[in-house]
Amino acid sequence: MEAMDVPMSESNVVTFWEGEIIDFENHNFWTKKWAAKPKTDLDHWKRLEAFQGVEEKFIIRGAKNGKFGVGGGNISHKYIFMRWKEKHFVNSSEHTSGLTIAGFYYIAMRRADGAIEGYYHDQQSTPFQHLCLQPTFESRGFSSAIFELA
Repeated sequence: MEAMDVPMSESNVVTFWEGEIIDFENHNFWTKKWAAKPKTDLDHWKRLEAFQGVEEKFIIRGAKNGKFGVGGGNISHKYIFMRWKEKHFVNSSEHTSGLTIAGFYYIAMRRADGAIEGYYHDQQSTPFQHLCLQPTFESRGFSSAIFELA
């Protein structure tokens, strides 16, 4: 990721990311790391557009297997769920940039158009920082290589 116009940095700040796709075989909705408790997970996942109108009990039921029941249906057909974690700074540091990479993002990508929504979690940061990325459309579909902040 490249952060631009960072107040404490003289240049753009580049960070290296890793991600997990929620496939219900290798990863499910329960993070079990990065200081995230099940309540933290639920509080972030339920804010996403994908779960609007779905009762908490159905999100909890489907958290391990992707079967969200009444109201949730098979949400995984409409969205790809992920967690994104910044691992290290590439051209800067926390000290010189004033940024932190301690937290991670809960992510949903809408399959129909590639739109990405997410919420950042870091116990030391402002809660529920919202991420919204809109793809750039090309002549035949959408491109996931270029996003513009909405």
